[in-house]
Amino acid sequence: IYVLFFLICTPKKYDLRIGTISHVTVDATKDIVDEVTTEDKRNAASDLVEPTYRFQQGIKEEVLISLSEAFQELRKIQQYGLTLRSDDKTNVHNQPYSEEEIDYAISLVDILTLNRNQLTTLMRVDTDAFEEMVSTVTTAVANSLNETIREGQVSQAIMTIQQIVGYKLDVSLTQNIIPTVLRTCIKPNMIIDQDATNEARQKARESVEPVIYLQGQNIIREGDRINLSQLELLRNLGMLNDNT
Repeated sequence: IYVLFFLICTPKKYDLRIGTISHVTVDATKDIVDEVTTEDKRNAASDLVEPTYRFQQGIKEEVLISLSEAFQELRKIQQYGLTLRSDDKTNVHNQPYSEEEIDYAISLVDILTLNRNQLTTLMRVDTDAFEEMVSTVTTAVANSLNETIREGQVSQAIMTIQQIVGYKLDVSLTQNIIPTVLRTCIKPNMIIDQDATNEARQKARESVEPVIYLQGQNIIREGDRINLSQLELLRNLGMLNDNT
């Protein structure tokens, strides 16, 4: 009697693997939570929650100070270029510079990282064009920071500023100099509040009801391609032969 009772109560075990086709239909022997599917649904709900942002005080002032310092470095290079210009005013934009002159220009840079082509561009630009760049970019950046620049969206803000100033400035400056300046100086004024974001995502996870298979419900139907959640359900029910 004991042996018969044991055989009746012991669930049948199945030799199944992920990705194979089942040749049997298997039902749940009791109510059970589909942990894999439930976790997938909770992760999906969490991922849909947008980050929570908070305003960062003082960013506009910090960025404008950084921008001013960067332009001051560039101004030193531009002014140095003026001292090296030949008397031929028609050849200013093709003014050649020696390796020693370029190396000295590099020594004037600390905040920014500029290549030799960028340095040459600065050394060839006239003072009016340079100061117009400073004024136009500073105004555009200040206006941009009056709006929201979110963490993770700095690149979009930089592209917008470049489009605004690009209509007014020399193309050599908009292509060679301004992108480097903006990437160095621009910071978001709305940063992600990680604690609030995590709390909102946790609430989203908790709002997802567990996926439950009721006793007698099909876990696997004949002809199904076996997936991870089905296999884990059988394992949790003691119906999987783990020696396979």
